[in-house]
Order: sequence, then C-alpha cells, then structure tokens
Amino acid sequence: MPMELLVLPHVESSFNHKAYSKFGAAGIWQFTRSTGRRYLKINYEVDERLDPIRAT
Repeated sequence: MPMELLVLPHVESSFNHKAYSKFGAAGIWQFTRSTGRRYLKINYEVDERLDPIRAT
C-alpha cells in the first residue's frame, strides 16, 4: 500500500473508528454517507463506515 494511503486515516480520524465529522463523514477513512452507501452497507442497524476492516 502506498505510504500516502497508510497515513490518511491518521490525518482524517486519528485512527478512531468511531470518529464523526461535523459534515457527517464517519469512520477511520471519513467516508460521507453518500460514498459509504455506494460501497458499504449503511442502514438503521449497521454503518460499515465504522468497521475499519470493511471500510478498508
């Protein structure tokens, strides 16, 4: 994995998988809800943006 991608979660969320931004981005990668819905499962029961393994 390129070094730039390895350090991105540190910049975005300090590796906090429960992190939320004031704009609604979530998880270590800080995916927005629309991006998360495109690639991950997000509903009332689960938000895969908060799962570091699935989000990666």
